[in-house]
Amino acid sequence: MPKLKISPGEFDKIKGNIDIDKDYTTYFKDSIVVLDQKYDINFQNNYYFYAIPNKHLETNSKLEQTQDWDNGTFDPYE
Repeated sequence: MPKLKISPGEFDKIKGNIDIDKDYTTYFKDSIVVLDQKYDINFQNNYYFYAIPNKHLETNSKLEQTQDWDNGTFDPYE
């Protein structure tokens, strides 16, 4: 999360006159904010690729279901 290095009032006075892309680090510093420590998220492989709906698989015999979904044989990483 970006944080101002100067006060918001000071920044309001100059914000229209600076090139934020060039001067970002002059006026802002980045900080890490931990939003939630209650839960560990276990991302499984099938979370990265959607399953193909059955109606599309039934319509086109050349389509294969994505691996890690029901009867999936297609490996999207290959």
